[in-house]
Amino acid sequence: MLAGSLDMCGSTVALALTAASKGEPVVAVCGLCNKCSALVVRKDSEIHKPSDLKGKKIAYVPGTMHHVLLLEVLRRAGLDPEKDVHLTRVDFFDMGQALSQGAVDAFLSGEPYPSLAVVNGYGRILAYPYYGDDIGTINAVMITTRDKIKNNRRLLQQLVNAHAMAT
Repeated sequence: MLAGSLDMCGSTVALALTAASKGEPVVAVCGLCNKCSALVVRKDSEIHKPSDLKGKKIAYVPGTMHHVLLLEVLRRAGLDPEKDVHLTRVDFFDMGQALSQGAVDAFLSGEPYPSLAVVNGYGRILAYPYYGDDIGTINAVMITTRDKIKNNRRLLQQLVNAHAMAT
């Protein structure tokens, strides 16, 4: 997008804020999703609440919004991420396979991976990690540049409208 080949793109809020803080001309124009992340465990798991994750291997991607959400889940469950669980770096694309093969006990990811785990029969949603008092429900945004807004506002509005209608 910054190179000019895209008019808009999706991004996590964390990435958009980081880019803006570094002086990149990014502007968030609309929310991309609402509660699209979930904490997933194996379908047959004996894990029934977040505190049951003690001693378990949890797949995560460091520095992402999903990492932040996972840390909040663990904090609220009274678990220390450095002592009480084993955080295992696994790419989002590989989390479902790692869970289905037993390489990890849980993962926290955004869609479509939680739904795929459920639909494909190897996973179950343990929790949706959203809390009204601190972390909001929107963790991804559609972004563009200041120049695109200035020079092509109508096209951007059409893209935002299309996204709103689709979701």
